[in-house]
Amino acid sequence: TLKVAAGKNVILDLYGHTITAESDQNSGNRDVFDVRGSLTIISTSNALTRSTNGGIVYEHKGTNMGWSASTNLFNITDGGVLNLSGITAKNLGGSDMAFVAHLNNWGECTLNVKNCVLESTYIAVRVFNSGNDMNNVTIKNSTLKGKYCFWVHNYKGAGDSAGTDETLNLDILNGTNTFEY
Repeated sequence: TLKVAAGKNVILDLYGHTITAESDQNSGNRDVFDVRGSLTIISTSNALTRSTNGGIVYEHKGTNMGWSASTNLFNITDGGVLNLSGITAKNLGGSDMAFVAHLNNWGECTLNVKNCVLESTYIAVRVFNSGNDMNNVTIKNSTLKGKYCFWVHNYKGAGDSAGTDETLNLDILNGTNTFEY
């Protein structure tokens, strides 16, 4: 797992290249990137290959993950911010609990996606509203592919009062987006 700690700012330019990772784990959560600070991933033109679109491909080769575990390309939590621009990000393999971007909001989390393809065997973007904080999601001019493209899971734990609803600030209308099964 590559971690971006709270308070840290990381910019990764794929420069037309692809990062690959794989896992055969069959229990517990597995994250390729754990984002608690700010992570920006872009892909500028690579003059040698004439490629402008970089990517990240994660493949789970183990048994399907159950409800108590997940495989996440990006786990955004504790106030993390993930900005993706001009990349293809895939979380393949297995069929359950595989996410490209998993917003797990123990602290306000933000996902900004522009001109990208996010593809998963299961769900491209999962927003897990687990606390009383806001999740912010903006997706513009992008394609989401998966068994389900987008899932918002509002969770209220024991003792939550009626006045502590979780909140989602969602902008997927100001742009041209494609959702594919």
